[in-house]
Amino acid sequence: MTWQARIRTALDERRAADAFRVRRVVENGAGRFLTREGERFCNFSSNDYLGLSQHPQIVRAWQQGADRYGVGSGGSGHVSGYTTAHQALEEALADWLGYPRALLFISGFAANQAVIAALMGKDDRIIADRLSHASLLEAASLSPAQLRRFAHNDASQLNVLLGKPCSGLQLAVTEGVFSMDGDSAPLAALHDAAKQQNAWLLVDDAHGIGVTGEEGRGSAYQQGVRPELLVVTFGKGFGVSGAAVLCSEPVADYLVQFARHLIYSTSMPPAQAVALSASLAVIRGEDGAERRARLGDHIQRFRRGVSELPYRLTDSHSAIQPVIVGENHRALMLAQALRERGQWVTAIRPPTVPPGTARLRQRTSRRISIRFWRHYMSPVNKQAVAAAFGRAAQSYSQHDELQRLSARGLLAALGEGRFAQVLDAGCGPGGNSRYWRATGSHVTALDLSAQMLDEARQQQSADRYLVADIEAIPLEDALFDLVWSHLAVQWCASLPQALRELYRVARPGGAVAFTTLLESSLPELNQAWRAVDAQPHANRFLSHEQVTQALAGWRYRSVVQTVTLEFSDALSAMRSLKGIGATHLHAGREKKPLTRGQLQRLGLAWPQDRGRFPLSYHLFHGIIERD
Repeated sequence: MTWQARIRTALDERRAADAFRVRRVVENGAGRFLTREGERFCNFSSNDYLGLSQHPQIVRAWQQGADRYGVGSGGSGHVSGYTTAHQALEEALADWLGYPRALLFISGFAANQAVIAALMGKDDRIIADRLSHASLLEAASLSPAQLRRFAHNDASQLNVLLGKPCSGLQLAVTEGVFSMDGDSAPLAALHDAAKQQNAWLLVDDAHGIGVTGEEGRGSAYQQGVRPELLVVTFGKGFGVSGAAVLCSEPVADYLVQFARHLIYSTSMPPAQAVALSASLAVIRGEDGAERRARLGDHIQRFRRGVSELPYRLTDSHSAIQPVIVGENHRALMLAQALRERGQWVTAIRPPTVPPGTARLRQRTSRRISIRFWRHYMSPVNKQAVAAAFGRAAQSYSQHDELQRLSARGLLAALGEGRFAQVLDAGCGPGGNSRYWRATGSHVTALDLSAQMLDEARQQQSADRYLVADIEAIPLEDALFDLVWSHLAVQWCASLPQALRELYRVARPGGAVAFTTLLESSLPELNQAWRAVDAQPHANRFLSHEQVTQALAGWRYRSVVQTVTLEFSDALSAMRSLKGIGATHLHAGREKKPLTRGQLQRLGLAWPQDRGRFPLSYHLFHGIIERD
């Protein structure tokens, strides 16, 4: 294998698993709002839990520090980079947290690496909580010491592992507040277990410091525990960056001698240390107390609202409120749906979290619109979708102009060809099935709605009829020369899963031809409804980027088609949507009829074109070549 092949394979695997990481450029990322490509989003992905990154007192302190010390430190603290600003901050931290000494580091990652590398020898043992941060586990893996993991927050298992024979010294390792689950470690029980075996406890309290406990002193102080080694970082509650290790005098002297990450790194700029001292003052003061109280209110409000959704919340009472979604693509889709509504939320996927636990990692430092979360995070209700299309089955052909026009677009993308066996997946009343049967193909018609299949059967549209879900087709592999799915996969919970199933039942050398609506569809309808109320009234469709991501790893070609239909009034436009079942929302909707007043306001707000009421659809036509 070549270097290029190794890299390409690894990247392809990530893309195929919906685990490919992408950095997105933003104009400003730490404050209440962030801006990307001219759009403003409410920022729920920042670790700036107390909103201190934009605090005028702290910003001013950094500026004053730069005026006095310049913008850099000039070197390692062991040479000339240890200033009065660094000393003052270390002494203030030690006094605040009740330790003899504090040592500053450029990051929490560096601090964890430094401590473990300097302390642990080949005869020693590290026993870490299995959900500990990557910096802790990587440092443990790279050290010569033996690494063992105990079940998450299980002090009894830690005690058992510490009791096993070890010729050297032992170090128990945990986070105070866990970065991906948001729950807190039982530090008192863990520390007791460690002390019983003459072991030390290292606590990384990156997500607790500044936010929990009296004056924001963190998880350990809150639980009445003083671990032998306490790592605190300043990129979360403090709103800045950097880290410190709190420890005894001898340990501090030892780290100054042997901690290579401290010795050989340029120290943080003294201006930054000045800003951190100002941040500490805010955290300890009345302003900090008010911010922590407000954060607590946001946390409780969020948990109450999201508890009504069919997703799992972790046992977290911290600012980190992960919503466990499960499937990677589902998490990405939900994050995108929220982003379209101005809420910047990040999807966290394996390998950062265990497989099957992809999540939206929500930081509740801001007030959240629970209404949008309830709507856009609800799973696809397949029964309700089937019922909606079942009600539209008999009148479908009266309103299917979009279907007819877009089917022509998909046929043009597919090109000429003869197909002995065709699967029409999401056949509706059978219009496309009849087309393929007329060309001489043996057609299997599949739909989620039994009523739709009845309509297709009455029209003798196919040779075989099957009530089934596209995401779980009850057929053997490699049966069809052409798998045709026109305007159906947008109703699936997972596009990658739907495409995998369609691809599976296609024969080698055959093709999968599908059409799906894109997120930019129905702009006129969306604009009109926004003038009526703030409720979501349009289905969530995927972006062009998300659809192409779902196709990663396959040979395919694609084309985007725009179809605009025109109506005499808003009522006619709404009737056309209802006639094809498209007024159903993915998550369902309240059974309230459209009132005369609402219809009137819709008509006034609708962006008309020469007295006509347009409805625009953006369609993605994809052709996958079956290998």
